[in-house]
Amino acid sequence: MFTLKDLPDAFTYLLNKYYPAYIKAPKQFAKKQEIKFDITTFYADEYLQLIDSSLTGFNNSHFEGNLSLSKNELNFTAEVPQFKYQQYNFEEVKIRATGKGDSLLLVGNIRDIDINDSLHFPFAVFKINARNDSSKVTITTGASQAVEKANLNALVLTYSDGAEIEFDSSNFTVNGKTWSIDETGVLKFRRNIPANGQLLLSEGEQKYC
Repeated sequence: MFTLKDLPDAFTYLLNKYYPAYIKAPKQFAKKQEIKFDITTFYADEYLQLIDSSLTGFNNSHFEGNLSLSKNELNFTAEVPQFKYQQYNFEEVKIRATGKGDSLLLVGNIRDIDINDSLHFPFAVFKINARNDSSKVTITTGASQAVEKANLNALVLTYSDGAEIEFDSSNFTVNGKTWSIDETGVLKFRRNIPANGQLLLSEGEQKYC
């Protein structure tokens, strides 16, 4: 049972539980929203162009899930063979999201992410644990000529005017060299304030800050 006009507010209501500083809860809406969906696309590319000319793909994709406000529950799965946003191309994307109470778990994998002709990230796996404006993020990628592998770990703090990234010990390999990111690394992106922070990169005897 759901009211179509209240669906956007229903999703906003749940997302506010995960990111209250960034996503404001609707002031009022019908709270008895229960919906299940199972959507398979065929040729969606031309329809997406009407929404955003920089977004293409999503043909033969499958989306399934449910939303229950009475249980504070959100479940979502997606399988997308290919899509492209601006110059970034994504192949074989699989995502699963589970929201319970005030926490959200998002996991997924992508067979290949093309940044440009010479740089791509194959076999990317990611996991995001979100709760009360804090997101524990883990990203790993496989081997390629440009970026052979990566293991990135960070805590992302969300604010109403931006975000802060606090790195845990991470590393990535470029051209046969493995670089480490110190666990004290911090990057801050806030509105009306220049991006700032400190990031220590090291590779053997080499250190850059």
